[in-house]
Amino acid sequence: MFAIVVNEKGGEQKRLEFDKPEVTIGRVQGNDIILPKGNVSKRHSRIVLKDGKFIIVDLKSTNGTYVNGRKITSPLVVKGSDKIYIGDFILSIEEAQGAAVADEGLAPPPPPRKAAPSIPPPPPRRAPTQPQEDFEAQGEPGPTDDEQPQGDEGESTPPPPPDRPARPSTPAVQPAPLPPVAPPRPAPAPIVARAPISEPPRPAPRPDFPAPAPAPAAVRSTLSGPRPASMAGAPAPAPAPAPAAAAAPAPAANRRPTPAAVPQPTRRSMSTVSVDDGKRAKLSEVMRELSARLTAALGGVDARSAGEDLWSRAENAAADLVEQAATDGSLPAGVDTDALLKDVVAETVGLGPLEEYLGDDTVREVTIARHDRIFVDKGGQVSLAGKWFSSADAVTRAVERLLHRAGRSDDLERARANGALVEARIDGGLLLTAALPPLAARGPSVSIRRPRRNVHKLADLVGEGLLSQSMADFLDLAVKSRRNIVVSGPPGSGRSTVLQALARAAEGERVVSVEEAEEIDLGDGHWIPLLGRGSDVRQALAYALRLKPERLVVGDVRGAETLDLLAALAAGTDGALCVVQASSPRHALERLGAMARLAPEAPPAKTINEELARGVNLIVHLSRSAEGELRVAEVAEVSAGADGPQVQPIFTHKPEAGGRFAATGHVPPWAEGAPPSMFRA
Repeated sequence: MFAIVVNEKGGEQKRLEFDKPEVTIGRVQGNDIILPKGNVSKRHSRIVLKDGKFIIVDLKSTNGTYVNGRKITSPLVVKGSDKIYIGDFILSIEEAQGAAVADEGLAPPPPPRKAAPSIPPPPPRRAPTQPQEDFEAQGEPGPTDDEQPQGDEGESTPPPPPDRPARPSTPAVQPAPLPPVAPPRPAPAPIVARAPISEPPRPAPRPDFPAPAPAPAAVRSTLSGPRPASMAGAPAPAPAPAPAAAAAPAPAANRRPTPAAVPQPTRRSMSTVSVDDGKRAKLSEVMRELSARLTAALGGVDARSAGEDLWSRAENAAADLVEQAATDGSLPAGVDTDALLKDVVAETVGLGPLEEYLGDDTVREVTIARHDRIFVDKGGQVSLAGKWFSSADAVTRAVERLLHRAGRSDDLERARANGALVEARIDGGLLLTAALPPLAARGPSVSIRRPRRNVHKLADLVGEGLLSQSMADFLDLAVKSRRNIVVSGPPGSGRSTVLQALARAAEGERVVSVEEAEEIDLGDGHWIPLLGRGSDVRQALAYALRLKPERLVVGDVRGAETLDLLAALAAGTDGALCVVQASSPRHALERLGAMARLAPEAPPAKTINEELARGVNLIVHLSRSAEGELRVAEVAEVSAGADGPQVQPIFTHKPEAGGRFAATGHVPPWAEGAPPSMFRA
């Protein structure tokens, strides 16, 4: 028996007791708990009691279910100290003290020597943070960055591991059956004080699986723990019922459950394997051996292999392999075998360490410099990760799986054959760039970037501190005056972000964009995105010009297509926007000229310089500070001079003056009608 305490914002508290393993929550009649508010779905969520644990499952509700301020996208284990937010209501779970915990109200366990089906486990995946305003609306303080939902990891004592599929073994003593489940109460009990939470009883040992020796017992610890939310954000279905385990004390050596099926792609957390530097190489060797044996036990794993069924079988098979390795002494001393088990499974059937990092919305970029050197950019601070791949082949397999999700599986084979880069947009927005040997001399090199979200207008960049309000007003005027603008800066300086904001300033126009990799998103307006890879970029640009765009947007120009772009600008195309990698506005012009000369039909350098001076009007240059802060370092006008195109700054960023933005006093002729206040410091 357990109780659910319901608090309504500005209303009374109710305590509802239940003697059933599953409770449904929703707005309409037929639910066990009725929350009659418009922000609650008809069937919003449910709470399931299984193996002495309470699991909250969202039923694809409109407004979502939150636990401790974080939206859940998969079944999540909750405790009495956790708060469940559903619309205007806050729920918490109490377990009646001294009451027997019934597992689904099912029959007693089978007799010895008979295998029992697996029990679907509830290990949750981490969900994204609830917006701060949601907490304020509910009268609760917002979560801090390091605040995490409480799952099994928050227990002061390890939770009892559930059973895994049985196999023939020596018989053991038959445990006592569970007491019968009392019928549910028809009406809620009056409001009472919160009862203490009693610890759930632990299941008894399986009669068909003898307990292992004390040394490797840690291998059989539970696989529970919060898992990061999928990039796709698809909620997982609730666990299916299964036969119950006996409610008696047991060692931590019991079998694991088979996870319930959830949609792919999925993200799984990986526990850090704490070893000193002297054991890293040995542990990588052990991981490679275990992964190879696990792959063989599963009958082979490739990029198309996915699904919770595969994860379930991999977890069960890996548990046996790790236990055997712990028993025969082939593991380095002091290794956390449960963490090792998770990491081996993730590397064999998933994305290895990337499972955790790609599921963290605060991570801006993950860079794999070498299989055992992964760097994570979190909040502008780059640090060496505490995880690694066991081999270069494991990195390649992870890249292959990511490309398969993006529908770009053939790109990897082309890159292997030609030694080229692989670029793709994966998991709904992440930007993947990978280089394979021989292009990457020390094994596969991978960068996965997370674009800035919710950047729609120049005003958003002002709010983020990338530029001043005067600069934003000037650039908005430049876009509406149909100036041709080049956005320059080093890698990772936010060039695509600024390009997107400038393009969105051209509201209501027919925009045609040309990119080699999908980096910008201009929403649902009159926007025609074109993709070209390698030599196809020139063909895509030629096609874009035939579409007669009102606004031409070109992503990072890198080669001979620059000549086609400059020719179009010099011939009268106005209002164009493009991006180039450069260290300064002057360098941006030099690079554009150098890349234009890469075309076989390129004219003399003097002609190219004339087209630069005639076709480019403004350069917006960005920089990245040592602390990781992004800024518009300079906005400059381009004009014709005796020796080629000249650069005249209009706005600059002054780090030495407290990081303020300042106007130089120069006003372009086409902007002389603008308010004078726009060009004041």
